[in-house]
Amino acid sequence: MAEDKKEDKKEEKKKNGKNNIKSDINSEKNISSKKKKTKKRAKKDENQEIKKEIDTKTSGKTTKRKKKNKKEQLSKENNIINNKEFKKVKKDSLDTNKIDDLDDIDKLGKKDDIVIKSKDEKRIVLDAVGKVKVDDVETEEQLDILQQKTNEKLKEIEDDEIEEKEKFEENVQKKVIEKLGKSYKRKVAIITILLFVIAISLVSTIFSVIYMGKDIIAPNIYLESINIGGLTKEEAKEKIAKRYEEKSNKEIKAVLKDYEQIIKPEMVEFNADINKLVDLAYMEGRNGNIIENNYTIISRYFNKKNLEISYNINEELMQKLLEEIAGKIPEKVKEPSYNVDGTKLFVYPGMKGNEVNKLSLREKIVSIMKDIDKISDEDLKITIPIDIKQPNNIDIEKIHNEIYEKPENATYNEQTKELKLDKDGLDFAISIDEAKNMLKEKKEEYIIPLRKVKAEITYDKLGKDIFPDLLRNIPNKL
Repeated sequence: MAEDKKEDKKEEKKKNGKNNIKSDINSEKNISSKKKKTKKRAKKDENQEIKKEIDTKTSGKTTKRKKKNKKEQLSKENNIINNKEFKKVKKDSLDTNKIDDLDDIDKLGKKDDIVIKSKDEKRIVLDAVGKVKVDDVETEEQLDILQQKTNEKLKEIEDDEIEEKEKFEENVQKKVIEKLGKSYKRKVAIITILLFVIAISLVSTIFSVIYMGKDIIAPNIYLESINIGGLTKEEAKEKIAKRYEEKSNKEIKAVLKDYEQIIKPEMVEFNADINKLVDLAYMEGRNGNIIENNYTIISRYFNKKNLEISYNINEELMQKLLEEIAGKIPEKVKEPSYNVDGTKLFVYPGMKGNEVNKLSLREKIVSIMKDIDKISDEDLKITIPIDIKQPNNIDIEKIHNEIYEKPENATYNEQTKELKLDKDGLDFAISIDEAKNMLKEKKEEYIIPLRKVKAEITYDKLGKDIFPDLLRNIPNKL
């Protein structure tokens, strides 16, 4: 009895299972009939659309392209209806990767459009999973397996759709945040720049007003080590003059072996052009437009500016100083010389020795005077620059021209009663060529004979002709 009851229950379950499957098949048939109607409606809509496209005045190529695209779209819909593709269809409008702007979000439609596919589409999976036909299901175990596979497939589809939905929403949020972030950053940047420009303008204007309102030099203006920034022109002149007064009293030593020469800046009137320097410093931040002036004034607060100093020097006094040093140095070069003693000319050849390089010495003196306040007293020393020089050759013709004296006749001016006595001349007793031959021999001294040349009209002759009686009595009186 018990076994009969079990068999009866199994048969009832099989019948119930088959009935359930049949009911499912009937429902699928209803769905299929609905799909056929939808398909017919779609074809009808397609025909109407094609007719409309033919009636338009577009080109033939455009019409064919539109028709082809429409057929491809309808073909995809038919495949879904015929259960040829059971996977979900991703609409182009739902492709979140194509969202480039916030306006694209509105084109996607409402959130309700992005929903899980209808149960009617999921139902198609029953026949698609494992390619199992309903008529092949005979046992309860097979039915459970089929149902399990179907549920797994449905869950997989649901998970995919949920994941897609979440990704879409996440992308939308990212795009919104990114768009808002860019807009916010742009606004913040613009506002920051504007505030910075306004602040700089205000600060520079304030500095300009304060600076222009005061008769002072811009800050951080230096003349060498002298800071005259923030001073009036008169204060700056006094400060510079005081510093250079201290400089002028310092001593510089020019040295060569045992020789030493003391040099002071005041000896050559060496000083800075104070008026020119102060005027130049005063115009800093005043010689441009308001923007340039403001920038200059502000920059001076952070960076100092050194003005190049121009100096004045008395060149005549400098040349005298150089000549004095050149004439006093030891072992200096000896140039040829001569002297006259009666009727003899003594000529002495030169000797090589030291000669002062005056140009180099001048540069050294000026350089050390510029930095005299930066150098210790012990280091205020110059080694006199010299060159070893050979003496010039004896120029006998030049010596002859210098010692030659032309005889002068005695004269008497009757109107003024002025009497001029005669004067003997002086000349070589030998010819110039003979003198040159004498110099060819190397000697420490050359003696050239001289002769006196008498005037043509002497005092005696002139007196006898003009004052015969007077001259006759002069010797007796003398």
